[in-house]
Amino acid sequence: VLYSALESVAERVEEEREHLTELDSKIGDADFGVNLHRGCQAALDAVDALEDPSPASFVETIGETLLDEMAGSSGIIFGMSLMNASSELDEGLNFNSVVSFAEIYQENVADRGDVEVGAKTMYDAVVPVTYALRAVLEMDADKGPLDASARAVEAARRGAMYTTGLRAKRGRASYTEWRSVGHPDPGAVGTYVILQGIHTALEDHIGETRDPGFGDQFD
Repeated sequence: VLYSALESVAERVEEEREHLTELDSKIGDADFGVNLHRGCQAALDAVDALEDPSPASFVETIGETLLDEMAGSSGIIFGMSLMNASSELDEGLNFNSVVSFAEIYQENVADRGDVEVGAKTMYDAVVPVTYALRAVLEMDADKGPLDASARAVEAARRGAMYTTGLRAKRGRASYTEWRSVGHPDPGAVGTYVILQGIHTALEDHIGETRDPGFGDQFD
């Protein structure tokens, strides 16, 4: 299921590559979509070379590859956060370990990016995803993985939308000052796209659907 998820994420990123780059052209270096696409394609090649990987080693390999192949701060944040959080999957892939993984990933994004909620970064999408998953675990444990995934996608969507009205305080976008207001953060939208890909793979794996409301373009 992890390989299928990575394939699905790579497909979604390829579909949204130009859109993500267009978003980045408004407040960044106009290369985020290209860099994320390159990283995903390289990650597919890297995991292909693994022999019977554990969930932890699979995710760690993705992180290492993104760190090497993606240019700029996004590659460092995505890559290092995945690598450091991968150890939460040492005991296997289950809902508890996924929630722990998300929480450690969130902590690493904050540390690596030196960000907090409201800084107009990918962190604004990551935090609500973690909260959504933790809420399902603690209050709706009877819900299945598709319901949890759908809530995570919706949380990422809302987080990405939230960045639209913010002034950027970190990264290249911060140089645009108030001109960044009115445009969503590309990293936050990219996080939403990634969660979409994972959700689609989970639907295919389980053979059911839970529509979290795909389709927002964040123009």
